[in-house]
Amino acid sequence: MIYILFTLVLLAFSHNSQNRVFAISVSRHVSSLSEGNVLLNLPVILGGSRHSIDYSISSQLVPKTCPNNTFGIQSGKFISLGPLPQNLLKGPPFCINEENLVGVQAYGCVIVYERNNVDFAEIVTINIYSNPTEVTYIRGEYYGSVLENSTNAAVSMLEGFVAVSASDGKFTPLLYHLTSETDKFDIVTETIHCMSIPTIITTVALDVETMDTYHLTVVASHPLDASYNDTTTVIVTVLDVNEYQPEFTTDDREFSVDNTAAIGTKLGNVTATDGDGVNNFVRYRLKEANEYFRVESVTGELIVSTSLLSLEDETITLIIVAYDDGSPPLSAKTSVTVQVVDSAASLPTVTFSSTNITVTEHLPSGTSLIDIEINSTLLPLLNLDGFASNLFALFEGQPPSRSNFLYQLIINGDISREKYSSEIALVVTITYDQDGRFDNTTDIFIMLTDINDNPPEFSETSYEVYVYEGTPENVAIFIPIVTDKDLGMNVNVTFALSSPSPLFKIDPLTGSIFTRKEVPFGTSSTTLIMVATDEDGRGLATSASLTITTLSFNAAPPVFTNPTPLEAPPVRSFTPEVSLIIAENFSPNDPIYTFAAVDNDDGCNGRISYSIVQASPNVVRINSFTGELYASGNRSLDYEKFRVIDVTVRASDYGYPFALFSEAHIRITLTDADDNPPVIDEIGCPCFLKEGVGNQQFCPRLSLSDADEGGARVKFKITSGNNHGHFVINSTTGQVSTSPGSVLDREMQSNYNLSIITSEDSNTVTLRVIVVDVKDTSISYGTVSSLPFQVPKNTEIGSLVGSVAVTHRDAGFNGLVTYSGAVTGAFLLDTAKGDLYVTGSLAEGILYSFNIVARDRTQTSLSSSVTLRVTVTEPEPTAPTFSTQTDQVLIPRNLQVGATIYQFTASTEVNSARYASDTLPSLFAINQENGKLTLMNPLGASPSVYSLNVTASISGHP
Repeated sequence: MIYILFTLVLLAFSHNSQNRVFAISVSRHVSSLSEGNVLLNLPVILGGSRHSIDYSISSQLVPKTCPNNTFGIQSGKFISLGPLPQNLLKGPPFCINEENLVGVQAYGCVIVYERNNVDFAEIVTINIYSNPTEVTYIRGEYYGSVLENSTNAAVSMLEGFVAVSASDGKFTPLLYHLTSETDKFDIVTETIHCMSIPTIITTVALDVETMDTYHLTVVASHPLDASYNDTTTVIVTVLDVNEYQPEFTTDDREFSVDNTAAIGTKLGNVTATDGDGVNNFVRYRLKEANEYFRVESVTGELIVSTSLLSLEDETITLIIVAYDDGSPPLSAKTSVTVQVVDSAASLPTVTFSSTNITVTEHLPSGTSLIDIEINSTLLPLLNLDGFASNLFALFEGQPPSRSNFLYQLIINGDISREKYSSEIALVVTITYDQDGRFDNTTDIFIMLTDINDNPPEFSETSYEVYVYEGTPENVAIFIPIVTDKDLGMNVNVTFALSSPSPLFKIDPLTGSIFTRKEVPFGTSSTTLIMVATDEDGRGLATSASLTITTLSFNAAPPVFTNPTPLEAPPVRSFTPEVSLIIAENFSPNDPIYTFAAVDNDDGCNGRISYSIVQASPNVVRINSFTGELYASGNRSLDYEKFRVIDVTVRASDYGYPFALFSEAHIRITLTDADDNPPVIDEIGCPCFLKEGVGNQQFCPRLSLSDADEGGARVKFKITSGNNHGHFVINSTTGQVSTSPGSVLDREMQSNYNLSIITSEDSNTVTLRVIVVDVKDTSISYGTVSSLPFQVPKNTEIGSLVGSVAVTHRDAGFNGLVTYSGAVTGAFLLDTAKGDLYVTGSLAEGILYSFNIVARDRTQTSLSSSVTLRVTVTEPEPTAPTFSTQTDQVLIPRNLQVGATIYQFTASTEVNSARYASDTLPSLFAINQENGKLTLMNPLGASPSVYSLNVTASISGHP
């Protein structure tokens, strides 16, 4: 690292050649420019000697950019001569972007001077900018696209991608950076008319087959204050590049077709795939048109396009091309061979005794159904397919000759019409050789006739119905559901009861149960056995039970006993039978009122349920079994929200054939209770009181609210924050003031947070009291009359020597301090902070003495002074530097012991360096005085590579 620094210094001095130009930038707010403002200390920034240099501003090198009478040079300092003229600020902004120094108005001044008979020119750029403003993207989300496999390619945006930050109508160039996918993308900007236009570029080649969409997060920030920023999302779509050609799954396909094949016959198909993400749709075509065949463009099927009868045992070779939909399209080709066979001269003949037969279900296995006779010189192969084909078989009989073959279709299982439906379709396929030529396919239809093999079936084995006493004669009370899986006459079902019933009868055709006469009162349950028989009562039979339960009739509605009903309740108006008065804090766990009703019917006809028909407002609930009325939601009723509740309650029974009910009305009137605590209104603003005032000072009064009637009579009190008892509160009005005779001191405490509540434990509010500063303290160096500092002779220009700052206890403008003094020579005093800096070369042994005055900025200015003494001491030693930091040495294994391997050399300003190594093997030794590395033992078969870390030091400083 020492070597690198030394190299940079050499480069810097080598750059100081004739007619050099450096760009130096200083930034200032417009409001801070006034007469005498020091913008640059020229000897410090330019690095030259402060003696015998005459600086001046040139108006020839950069005309019109350095306003006349605005900037100047005094005593080696570049200063402002006064505020900028308004006409310079009204023109169009000039934006720069040099070393990230960005402003909305810039001026360039060229300072020329001579040193060592060489002319120099320095450019000083002054950036004038307003305060930063919010940064905002035009949109919250942007979309763009980029081609795959492209590096350093710009993303194409669908809409304008930019953020803005405007101040006084002037735009500021912004800084952009990515916070996601930074290993694949980068962002660059171009400043156009004071706006930074960002462009997203790729840094690596993207692959759409790996990922086709990226979500990038882009942050735009203000160059002067990064806290002013905005974030947006850019969705980048990777566009597919056609890079893969189609590939056939198989090559050299072979097809065979008979010359009697019809036009449109499909021989088979070829298949190719494409590895692209988007451009992967493959189509097919023949390389050269063919008279007999064509290829389907989408499926790749090879199809007969014209008659083949003119061909006799010929072989045709076709080239099929597969191509994708890219731009440009990529393609591949494959070869197929078609063998055309002539077989028209020796076609086999097939004869079926029948193809449509009728068969009764459940015939025994082995029953022959049809004969199949085949006349062929080739050996036929028969196959049977179709639904339920496993119930049939093809049996080969004895052929009459070598060219005739006889087969039989026989039953090979139990054939049930209910299981396999009434019609079975079979397909007999006959093949004569292994290539599938001369195929013969025939459809055979078998109709199944039904036999009575299934009895009727009730939907349930037992049923239960209810009938009310007094039900008249011939009323249907039940209809059963009966099915039969058979067909025709086999499903004609008749119904009967296993034994007659005096009260009920059955319809023989529908099975419906009717009352034989009126059901008498007090009748108990009856059970009937219903019998269903198919074949009009001559076939198979089944039965199911029916239990009939008699119920009583609902005769009377419920009658309220509490409250007592009105004799003639009015219509369309609410007249309560009962008016209640209760307190609002009535317990929600206790019933407000209990409704009671009676019903003289028996059983469910006399069972009562209570419900609320209407409640205004809807703040009550009722127990449906007990009739108890409660406040809803387990909350007390609130007088402050409503004062009267009207309730209508209905008592209903569970009777048949319909429920009967009665209604009752009550009115509930609430009385107020003290159940709301007072609330102190929140204080939105602080109270400002001056320090040092002996008279009593007052803050605004507090306001109080109470939801209960009549308000609240409470007392205010301060519970915390009243340090030293400086404040009191009027317990009645809530007005806070300073205690009589109490004087506030901002320097002791600048603000107070007073917590205030009332005597009824109201909410707590905080009143913030801010003590306003007045000028009442002075500045002083105390008993110190002089401040001594020491600085080494070789201290770098621009280094801080020390500070003469004092503390002012007043706040704001009253506490601002400036520093002045006749500081000359090689030093510069910061008038705002009181810091002393080195600005030139120092001579050892010289004592500098300056009188420094610290003064505040008020009209009745206060000040204090001190003598600053600076002594220049001897220079501090500098660390030695190696001529190179890394090196490599090759030595032979037979090198003589005692031979010098390497010479380490480190340069110093004064004393010689001493050398040492903490990683030195025993084979080597290093001379601490001259840095020579010596071989101490034979190398032999020792390792081939050694790494040595050598340190050069002087006076203990490495």
